[in-house]
Amino acid sequence: MRKLIVSVTTIVVIAAGISIGSMIQAASRATSTQDAGTLSPHEMMVKLGKDLAVEKWEHLF
Repeated sequence: MRKLIVSVTTIVVIAAGISIGSMIQAASRATSTQDAGTLSPHEMMVKLGKDLAVEKWEHLF
């Protein structure tokens, strides 16, 4: 009986730890949809540190 209680308690503690860890991780990288909707594609690329290849550097219009 004691082994069963220890096993169930261990499983509950591990599950709680995983759940809390995933909530902390999700909260640390949360981006509101309003902020994401106001970014232009260029601003998103700059934020990610990426660059688009461009053939001409002239004004497009």
